[in-house]
Amino acid sequence: MNKALILIVSVLFIFEILCPLSAWSAPYYIPGIVVSTAAPNQITIGSKTYAITPGSEIMIQLRKGPSIYEQRAKFSDIHPGDSVYVKIEASSILHVLIERWK
Repeated sequence: MNKALILIVSVLFIFEILCPLSAWSAPYYIPGIVVSTAAPNQITIGSKTYAITPGSEIMIQLRKGPSIYEQRAKFSDIHPGDSVYVKIEASSILHVLIERWK
């Protein structure tokens, strides 16, 4: 019984090293207001700070007449007070949509 338990724990430990469960987290989306962009490549939304990965996509929504358009942006276009919609996976932001039309 003891050897079987040790074997099971060892297999689970090796599996966690090779395929960490944190890598299986599904992305989720949150709307919010940017509180701070004090640190490079980090933004604070509400009370939580998120890292923006180098491959993150940053877009701005602009209103021109009755239509809303999206255009590419960069990190420096994000300002405190901006309304944003972000896609997050494992505490890193994958996509930022700055909603300037609101």
